[in-house]
Amino acid sequence: MTNSHNHSGKKKVAILIENGVEDIEFTIPCHSLKQAGMEVVVLGSRMNERYKGKRGKLSVQPDATTTEAVVGKFDAVVIPGGMAPDKMRRNPNTVRFVQEAMQQGKWVAAVCHGPQLLIEGDLLKGRKATGFSAIRKDMINAGANYLDEPLVVDRNLITSREPGDLAIFTTALLSRLGYGGKDAALPDEKDTSAEWWKLADAWGGSTKGEITRGLNTALSGERYSMEALEKYAEKESDNQVRA
Repeated sequence: MTNSHNHSGKKKVAILIENGVEDIEFTIPCHSLKQAGMEVVVLGSRMNERYKGKRGKLSVQPDATTTEAVVGKFDAVVIPGGMAPDKMRRNPNTVRFVQEAMQQGKWVAAVCHGPQLLIEGDLLKGRKATGFSAIRKDMINAGANYLDEPLVVDRNLITSREPGDLAIFTTALLSRLGYGGKDAALPDEKDTSAEWWKLADAWGGSTKGEITRGLNTALSGERYSMEALEKYAEKESDNQVRA
């Protein structure tokens, strides 16, 4: 793995942005990386544009474009989903940026529809990967060994399926960037009994529905799902009481 750092020694992560991005698939990785003390650089197609999220919660101006960004200066690239990857794949500079990141052994983390950009770059051949169920067939046709799991890590490629998997997805990326262990209090990504919903909440929060879906599909064990939901419900009612 070639990992180069900027002079401060901080890990540097690129997050790709386009219009129609699934809001929390951008905000949760972005907040968690910043909270972990890493440098986050938002890369778009054009500089002087505000990119809007699919849910209308997000409006982000990029720090730079994929045209001038130098892959060698980054440790990882995050590809959020929604309708954004379908736009990202039409920009040859964005496709090239991700191809170079894969070739240079940088961590490439794609969630939900994010793997559409990997398909465009012919980067899934012979790789174990996952993604949103609607693009499963496209991924298989692109040569991927598709697994219906909340998190799939194959060498430097990290993939997840949906917003409910975001806490596990982000934890996997953080731990591979060297943030983890007892100090960080991050659960092990294979720990189905961890309180993943708390992490998602701390990083900018999934909605209750998304967390419910995520728990039901991503984490095995109904007992855990029920317990987490009860805790979430308690927290919800507390907020309503406060309001």
